[in-house]
Amino acid sequence: MRIRMESRVGTREVTRGISTVDASSMSRGDRVIQVAADIELNWTPELETEDVQVQVANGVVTLTGVVGDELGYLACGRAIRRVSGVLELRNNVTVQPCVITRDTHADLAGDVTQALVWAAGVPRAVKAHVRSGHVTLTGQVEWTFQRDAAQHVIGHLAGVESVDNQIAIRPRTPRTIDEERIGRALLRNPLIDASDVNVTIIDTTATLTGWVWSLAEKKQAGLTTGASPCVTHIDNRLRIRSRGVTGLSAKSTTPPEANQMAIKP
Repeated sequence: MRIRMESRVGTREVTRGISTVDASSMSRGDRVIQVAADIELNWTPELETEDVQVQVANGVVTLTGVVGDELGYLACGRAIRRVSGVLELRNNVTVQPCVITRDTHADLAGDVTQALVWAAGVPRAVKAHVRSGHVTLTGQVEWTFQRDAAQHVIGHLAGVESVDNQIAIRPRTPRTIDEERIGRALLRNPLIDASDVNVTIIDTTATLTGWVWSLAEKKQAGLTTGASPCVTHIDNRLRIRSRGVTGLSAKSTTPPEANQMAIKP
């Protein structure tokens, strides 16, 4: 650290980017405060690389310039308050965070690839294509949670602006077996009376028909069905019946637009 001061005003030299203005019109007391403020700011370790200017008028110190974070801003205020003779502080320093940019496109692509390798529950079949911060995920997995896990891992990486999840769910069993498994899952669910719920699967679309007692049960049935790895879209046609009314005479209270639900990646 190097500080050079002479008796003449305006000939100080300080380091760390802390600078002053010409003080030819300042009073003796203000000049003393300004010299002390310069020294105190340069002595403050949090301001090693900052650019701060000091002006003093009638004991009022005004700080201007730029610091990299809130820590530097607060350090400026603390430094000036340690100076004897300061009557008031006006801290007009601006916080401008340092932005770390990537050198190459390959940096982000490497981070994405490494994150997928390290992620638990993401199969090696999942591939990522990176272009200008936008990541496209492709490949096939057996379970919906694996597709969701891949997107979750990539979406939290620095530099990723968007994720297009095109991972497909690979069917593992014949449709009839899947229908039976979903039906058993519905019956096991304590939040649903699934005794009158039917499941039909065509391609990757599951259609739910029959009766439930409430909109909450209807929603829960859709969520349970969506957990199946072979289902990517749900056509929820379940109808709501009133208590004490048989299924054949009950009237649906569900609006038609609430029946369709796509399982989006």
